[in-house]
Amino acid sequence: MIQLTMSEQDDSAEAQAAIDYLTEKAMGVVALTQLAQELAALKGGKRDEAYAKAQVAFAQAAEKAGRLSIEEYVFFAGYPVEGVHSDRWFAGSYDDQLGSVRQQLNEIEKEHGLSDGEYWLRGEAPPEYQAVSAMYDEILDRKFLETLEEFGLHELADMKRQHPDDYAAMRESGRRNVFEKQDLSAALSNLTATYEGEAKRAASGGAYLAAAIMLGSAAECRLMLKARDNPIEASSAFSSLPPEIRRRQGANPLSWDFITLIAVAAEATWLGTLERGEIAYSLPRLATLIRVNRNMVHPARYAKDRPFVYIGEQVYGEARASYALLRDALG
Repeated sequence: MIQLTMSEQDDSAEAQAAIDYLTEKAMGVVALTQLAQELAALKGGKRDEAYAKAQVAFAQAAEKAGRLSIEEYVFFAGYPVEGVHSDRWFAGSYDDQLGSVRQQLNEIEKEHGLSDGEYWLRGEAPPEYQAVSAMYDEILDRKFLETLEEFGLHELADMKRQHPDDYAAMRESGRRNVFEKQDLSAALSNLTATYEGEAKRAASGGAYLAAAIMLGSAAECRLMLKARDNPIEASSAFSSLPPEIRRRQGANPLSWDFITLIAVAAEATWLGTLERGEIAYSLPRLATLIRVNRNMVHPARYAKDRPFVYIGEQVYGEARASYALLRDALG
């Protein structure tokens, strides 16, 4: 009889958990294919509730299969339910609860001399109108939560109920990822903030290597943004670089590697020398320090350059200070 050590048992349990996880993803892909066929068969009735249910089921399967991020899932799953909710509202399905509230709003409008089709600007309505309007919105919000739950989206209903700001932020991120994919500057700006946030969280947990790598990625994003926002200067600086650099990369800043981005920034004088008293700080060199630390994400590079060096708080501190100066210089 073969006996496993505790470590081997742990490894075996972890391997089984991994298999279970991947199997679930694979089953999600199978379900996704079937649901895609069902959804295609329902085309033509995109505003009916049967189609909305199919859309929700498709989004759930796509998320389960790993084809949607959580932000995309919030948007794709919630969007068809929003349509159903709006249709029911306009059709008068909520009038048993909204009718009396709407009547109060109409009476207040008449008391203040508003004619049909006239409205107050946001924030300018009298206090009593705003209070009743808030009641109206509260009922609508509650009906939307009920509709989410009706369509089996209990986790989204709970998120919107308990963390409405998180729900709104995730929905907006998902929407932008669908409809604003071409806005690369906005995407890079958002990614910069993500990397910076990840660096702070990693450092607070003592994961200084991860933090330094994230700062390097944030710096690369900022350099790309600077080049995209200043295309004439960037193009002129790029054309002044040695031919061997220009030959291996295109003219699009998104195709430039970290080394080239630093070289362009230096040539364009976005990164120069910062003098403080008798000390002069070379921003291109500080950017290179950030890049070197970022490259520790590559095992071969780490093993060759710093085989037995631990990236600790001191190295991260240097990267953080260098990044702060780089960020200020790039604006």
